[in-house]
Amino acid sequence: MTIESDGTLAEKLDSLRSQVDSYDNKFSTIEGHLGSICKQFNALIGIRDVEHLEFMERLAESGKRQQQLENELERSKLITAALTSCNKALAYADTEEQFLSQVCDFIVKSGGFCMVWIGYALKDERKTIQPMASSGFDTGYVEQLNLTWSDTSADHGPPGRSIRNKKPELSRNITTDEDFAPWRSEAIKRGYASSLSLPLILPSDEVLGALNLYSREIDYFSDDEIHVLFTMSRDIAFGIQSQRDLKKNREQAIKNQ
Repeated sequence: MTIESDGTLAEKLDSLRSQVDSYDNKFSTIEGHLGSICKQFNALIGIRDVEHLEFMERLAESGKRQQQLENELERSKLITAALTSCNKALAYADTEEQFLSQVCDFIVKSGGFCMVWIGYALKDERKTIQPMASSGFDTGYVEQLNLTWSDTSADHGPPGRSIRNKKPELSRNITTDEDFAPWRSEAIKRGYASSLSLPLILPSDEVLGALNLYSREIDYFSDDEIHVLFTMSRDIAFGIQSQRDLKKNREQAIKNQ
């Protein structure tokens, strides 16, 4: 066995240390590269996560819009059915009172409203709005309203304003509408959330009264629906006048016998 001198051992140790240092440098370089790759990978994953979240948000928004369009389509069908029903009421009714009652019934059943009533604008000193017919979930609500269409009274509400101004009057949210405050508690008891009052205007521009619609949904009436329903209210006014003309003709025919 050969024993190497101290000098030779020292040289070999130095050589080994150099190799170790070299390997350390290589490993440090590799670790640096791996660290850089990991950062890039994590950044890429982050970007993909953001893109995924944005995609899911767009998908959810698209689903909401699709549901909204489907709801609007369904409501358009209901309103169209209500218009058709009003024409049926005019064809089948024998008296003005029967016509009004059938109109309210048909609109509730076909139009999807929870309550409908028609009031006439009387020409008395108080300018009273007299309820003539109603349908749906009422339970005494209409009878206790005690409304007027006078411009000097606080008891006109949406029906009175629609008669006086000859235009639709909307309460989008009965629970917060200050103009609805006098009737809010009774309306909320019955589940009414929004309402629309439409004047019954004859071709002569005379206002007979108001058609009043109630929904259990807040902000139920869209602008397009209000336009269509306003047209329906004119058709109802025409139907009322037609019933009066028919009654007058029948009475005249009896006199001429």
